[in-house]
Amino acid sequence: MKILLLVGLVSSILFSFNFEISGSMVSNGSTSLVEFKKDKDTRYDKISFGKKSFNIYENPIDKEKLYAFLPISYYEKPKNDMFEVFYREKGINKTRLVSIKIVDGNYAKEKITVNKSKVNPNKKHSKRISKEYKEAMKIYGTSTNKNYIESTFILPLDSFITSDFGKARVYNNSLKGYHSGTDFRAKVGTPIQSSNRGVVVLVKDRFYSGGTVLVDHGQGIYT
Repeated sequence: MKILLLVGLVSSILFSFNFEISGSMVSNGSTSLVEFKKDKDTRYDKISFGKKSFNIYENPIDKEKLYAFLPISYYEKPKNDMFEVFYREKGINKTRLVSIKIVDGNYAKEKITVNKSKVNPNKKHSKRISKEYKEAMKIYGTSTNKNYIESTFILPLDSFITSDFGKARVYNNSLKGYHSGTDFRAKVGTPIQSSNRGVVVLVKDRFYSGGTVLVDHGQGIYT
């Protein structure tokens, strides 16, 4: 599960609408929360960054606000950039650009020794890996309008974190990517609670991640 700490909300008035963004500086691999205050004369549609667009939804906890997540790729380089807000004011379609600064997350490296088959999988395993990847991307690419969230998110375990999100993972001295989750220490059989209300969309023993349960919390949020 990706644990994202959103701090330092900056309130601003951008031309004709009010918004809040969790920091105008965001590191690669992180996500900013963009919130809009509801206005009877304004309808917010989406935000756009690069070649991707992200829907704006009603905040499930604060009904006076709308929100969108602005994810920054792990592979994004430090730079000054902008995202675009699409909205409709008094029946007229409008857009506005918002500046952000992308900074280096300075993620650590983690050396792991594993079975050689995990680093250089054979044809059979490669086929399985490809199938599981496509399956996961199809799930993550699905964003439903329904939101199951009823409260703030909680950690699945009250335990020591053994590996943080973003660490470059070096398997048997071969760089194979980065850690896209957060690992907690626990004994086999320890109960794990869902971070929030949602629908289970996958239960599977996967090649790389092992025993996996994916929960859809609605509106593109998964744990």
